[in-house]
Amino acid sequence: MDASRRPASPAMPAVAERKARLLERINARLPAGIDWKEGAATYLGNLIKDRGSHNERYHLIKPFIGGALVRSYTSEMYRFLNMLERLPLHERSRFLDVGCGPGWVTHYLAKLGFTVTGIDISDELLDIARRRLAGDAYPPYDGPWTATFLHHDIEAAPLAGEPPFDVAVFESVLHHFYDPVSALENVAASLAPDGLLVVIEVQAPAPGTPFDNENQRLMRDYGTIERPYTREELDEMLDLAGFPFRKYYFPVNGWFEQTNAEAVEIFHQVRGGPGYNFCIAARNRERYEAVFGRERAEAGLRGIARKVSYAIGRRFLNLYRRLAAP
Repeated sequence: MDASRRPASPAMPAVAERKARLLERINARLPAGIDWKEGAATYLGNLIKDRGSHNERYHLIKPFIGGALVRSYTSEMYRFLNMLERLPLHERSRFLDVGCGPGWVTHYLAKLGFTVTGIDISDELLDIARRRLAGDAYPPYDGPWTATFLHHDIEAAPLAGEPPFDVAVFESVLHHFYDPVSALENVAASLAPDGLLVVIEVQAPAPGTPFDNENQRLMRDYGTIERPYTREELDEMLDLAGFPFRKYYFPVNGWFEQTNAEAVEIFHQVRGGPGYNFCIAARNRERYEAVFGRERAEAGLRGIARKVSYAIGRRFLNLYRRLAAP
């Protein structure tokens, strides 16, 4: 949707009603009888008890992992680097790393010289985060570490006592909140007036698929919420939390052959690829347009040309796939 044409915020009673309906919908399939915040706070200890002490080491060095799982590392790093490429940053940018977990995003941002506050409700994970930072003998090239880790429940209240942040990052964490709207609202209260929000999430799988079944198992076994959102659900919670201006992105990374077939494949991944909710959001139109420019509808001959080129490209891609199939 064209961000510049989103409707104005509804009246407060309507907002509360919409929020209640949304929370009821997204939480309808959560296993019953689980204290989700306790599960989040004790996740690492339970994981180590269940699967071994090597999980502590992994959290200390995350996202570094090699061998057959090296693509897990490259995927994490692509997301981090692509975020930096897209954000309008300056040397004094202040970040809030929400649900920082073992602190790797905070660590790397601070390594680049930014000022970062990482927050989480798990003392176990915060201990890991502080240990990994303390174990790095080489702070940013131009000064000491500017990173802080705090125990804070952002779902319950805004973060007090901190200067406003330029960017708040939910890196693969928004799906862990029982009430993600409150978490987003409280983050908004901690942002500067022109602050930006980054959400990095996969989209919700269809019920009954292997991904969905695995999420259900993890929730039962570890008491942590594992339920990603559809694009429509994320749109609604961002609207409710006061982030009506946003752009979504699709990750395309790697080396590609310089062929028409490869180019068309990438084109259609970007245009219609499912599976991701990667977005940058702003609270006001002025900031949105300063960062992304003013959106213009594709009308007239230019719009027609784009539609025709898309249709031709789709036909070419389908033909190429048929010819290349064994």
